[in-house]
This record gives sequence, structure tokens and C-alpha cells, in this order.
Amino acid sequence: MDKIAIDIGGTFMRVALFHNEQMIKMVKERTPKTKREFIKELVCLIHEVKDSQKIKGIGIGIPGPADYKKGVIINPPNLPLRNINLKKILQKKIKTKIIFENDARCVALAEKYFGVKRANFLVITLGTGVGGGIIVNNELCTGNGNAGEIGHMILQYLPHKRKNHEINNPGSFELLASGEAMRKKAKMLLGQPLTAKQLKDSARRGNKKAQQILEETTLYLAIGISNLIHIFNPEIIVLSGGVKEAGDYFLDKVKSKLETLNSTKTKIIWTRMDEPGLLGASTLIK
Repeated sequence: MDKIAIDIGGTFMRVALFHNEQMIKMVKERTPKTKREFIKELVCLIHEVKDSQKIKGIGIGIPGPADYKKGVIINPPNLPLRNINLKKILQKKIKTKIIFENDARCVALAEKYFGVKRANFLVITLGTGVGGGIIVNNELCTGNGNAGEIGHMILQYLPHKRKNHEINNPGSFELLASGEAMRKKAKMLLGQPLTAKQLKDSARRGNKKAQQILEETTLYLAIGISNLIHIFNPEIIVLSGGVKEAGDYFLDKVKSKLETLNSTKTKIIWTRMDEPGLLGASTLIK
């Protein structure tokens, strides 16, 4: 029987119908900015891919913090959801089994079963935010429920008065090295919010400010990766997310900086899968 996989990010949400591990149909829309529109759009996308198919269940990858067993989304910084039981809301509208997991951990599951297939490795997702998936001795590390929220590691201390529901510090990994961080820097220095790929193209053409943004971002990314290597000693680190569009030009800068910070020579690659978040979410439904 078929199943539905959902990958929710701060910029896009993707919903796909799977038969075993084969994606049959996928739809993608921008992530709405309000809770009401978010739920409405998500339900519409589910019905669009489900059509009249009978399904075994729905696997959902979504950023945390969250209580994934209960399906309660607590306060992800890039989504319009605060302390809502998304599982209960969806099950009222779609009568089927629903299992939640962290979106970056879903990517780690995809890499575990279909990608790098290593016993000890890390996934770092670089998109609107920064997320982490940790595989230790062939097991997904969940800790007390929210292990892998590496985007909230503090890489630089900056005095900050925390607002309601806010979990990011200005010096956090996510606010220094994500795709959104680069867009904000580009808007400030270049007058427009460029993507990682656009910054790469501009830097290659000799734009000094674009080069500066990439140098700063890849330095912070290398610092974060170096810290994670010392903690987890992974065989390999897989990078995923929208920043992948910047390709080897971006990754080579990270690697060269990492060599000055860390002597372990841990292999770092971009994921070779097109939709690892969806594929990983599909494995939640057995």
C-alpha cells in the first residue's frame, strides 16, 4: 500500500506519494506565514497527492523543537507554529496513521538506508535554518527528543535580550551560516537578498562584497563543523538543503577553512539525493 511523505521547511513544504521507496508524485509550495494558512495549505497538498489512493500512513519531517511522539510543534524559529498539536489537527481531517520526526533527522535516515550507509555520520541541513541529524553506531540519535538542534549552538557570543518564543541567539550557528543568513547579509551589503547560488555566481564575477559574505559564512560553517567533529568523530559529514545549489565552489571554501581548524580530515560531501527529506520521511511508515 502507498504512503505519503512530507518535508516541511522554513521556505518550502513538499508532499509526496510513495510506493515502497519509489516517489510517484510530488507537489511543492512556499511555506505559509500564518498558522491558519499553514494548516490549510498542508491539508490541501496532502489531498492533492493522495487523490483516491488508500495509504498506510503519513510520515512528516518538520523542524523542532517539538514533541515528535505526540506531534506537538513547540516553537520552530522559521515556522508560524507555537505549541500546537499538529498531529491531532491533521488526524481530524485525514483519518490515517501519522508519524512525526525532525526534518534533518529524516535526511539522516535517508542517508542511512539509501545514501552513504555508514554506521557513524552526521547530516547538516543548510537552508532557511541549520539542522542536524546524527547517526551513532547505526542508530538515529534523538536524545531526550530533540537531539540534533545544532543550529542553536552558539558560535559567537553577542549580548541579546530574548523575545517571547525566540530560541535563536544572534551568534548562533543558524544565524551565522544558513541560507537565510546569507540572504540577509546580501540585502544589507548588496541591496538585495541573494541566494547562495546567486552569491557564488556574483563572487566568481569578482564582486568583493559577495566574496566577503561567502568567506564569512563558510568560516562560521567550518567552525561549527569542527566542533561537531570533535564531539561525534563521524566517518563522514553529509551537507544538504538549498545551499547545495552553491556547489563545490562553496564546499571547497568550507573544506579549506576546516583544514586550518581541525586535523582529523573527516570527509565532507553534498548529499547525492534529490529529495532526501521526503525519502527519509517515507521510511517512518513501515
